[in-house]
Amino acid sequence: MSESSHRKVAILELTGVHEEVIPSLVDAVPSGVTVDVFVNARCRDIRGDIFREIKGFTANVRYLEIAKAIDWVKLGRDIDGGGYEALIISTFQIEGVALWARERKPAVIGVVHNPTLFQKSAASTTALAEGRISTIVLAPHVAARFNAMTHGAHMDAIGVIEPVFWGEGARAWARSDSPKQVIVPGGVNFSARDFEGLLDALEPSRVAAMRHAGIALQIIGGGPDRAKLEEQVTERGLEDVVGLLALSASGRVPYDAYVAALIQAWAIYPLLPLEWPPYRDYKITSAIPTAIGFGLPVVLDRWTASAYRVPALISDASIATALDALIALSPDRHAQLVDEILRYGTEARARNRIEMARLIAAGRMARTEALI
Repeated sequence: MSESSHRKVAILELTGVHEEVIPSLVDAVPSGVTVDVFVNARCRDIRGDIFREIKGFTANVRYLEIAKAIDWVKLGRDIDGGGYEALIISTFQIEGVALWARERKPAVIGVVHNPTLFQKSAASTTALAEGRISTIVLAPHVAARFNAMTHGAHMDAIGVIEPVFWGEGARAWARSDSPKQVIVPGGVNFSARDFEGLLDALEPSRVAAMRHAGIALQIIGGGPDRAKLEEQVTERGLEDVVGLLALSASGRVPYDAYVAALIQAWAIYPLLPLEWPPYRDYKITSAIPTAIGFGLPVVLDRWTASAYRVPALISDASIATALDALIALSPDRHAQLVDEILRYGTEARARNRIEMARLIAAGRMARTEALI
């Protein structure tokens, strides 16, 4: 029996968001290591069980109510008594989470989605400065920003895991008997995505060109401005070129419908406004790793493309030119992009596994030294 068959890792999502990165974290854990996943039940209540949609997902999943102090105490006991060599916390940038993690026995690896929030948490920054945690960020440009913010002092404790895994064999297969669906993922928030600019770009001649090319946009998120967007689409008579997936009672698109839409898609358009730089600086847009995970061509402006460095259909900055690039995308170029993106995804998963093994080993060594 191999040594890894006795090893265990726990992954926690305590805050009720960001559960979509967990499959990639599990995929990156060394082969043969048992993974137990503990997830705030709020995630399932809002969007359903994401893990049922992920083929090849082998971790043990427990949904937990984490609302009262006693819930945190009980979870701490389960983790400390579970024989885990590492505890991966999939959102680590909040003071309360960092204070709770400080008391845990396994080596802690925290996923930092927003380094600016991490820097505002005294317990988080202290844990990193004292060498008691390692951290994961979700793209190289975020690692660069995080290292710049910390003057390179903790570069060996900052790893990159790209959340590109959406299941073994996850692959979009656009149907030939339906419009070419261009997915606009994420929440409908007019400040974070330029939906108003999108509607303005859908002037009659461009809409006619989209219809001729068989292209339609598909909005697959809820959000604060969703109702307003639906009204404007209807008022402009654009229902056949701008579709919106149905929402659940929670006001969000459930994961089964979300994944089904991606499997039937033809391309992804992140729709990032130039006036919103965080996604190109210290955060990621989930649109890009999702495109990688499903082998979908993604259209990017040059600023975004230079930050993420992934295979992409690169266009000028305006929404109009991005739509025109999609309209003009030939079948051969589309197929080439799919091949490049799938290859990138395979390589990213290999890098993820190397990085995770490094972080787990470093944490194990640090814990051993602390006990000496």
